[in-house]
Amino acid sequence: MKFIDNTGLEINFNPAAKLEVLISDNFFGSRWTETSSEMFRSWSGDRRINGVAFNEAVYKFLSNETVEVVKETVIA
Repeated sequence: MKFIDNTGLEINFNPAAKLEVLISDNFFGSRWTETSSEMFRSWSGDRRINGVAFNEAVYKFLSNETVEVVKETVIA
């Protein structure tokens, strides 16, 4: 199901839901952070809605053009 928001952006999720992205860094480690629908739709990392993994299309920021996301496995 797709929505069009008031700016003309395609949204393939409920923007009123709890939208979270996984952020990883060397200081805090990995943590889920709540975010805006604009950032959520363009996040190429792990995303979840209301605690459930979300694996749909990723869009260029503030655009209706989708991008291909390649997941890499890093072996330390």
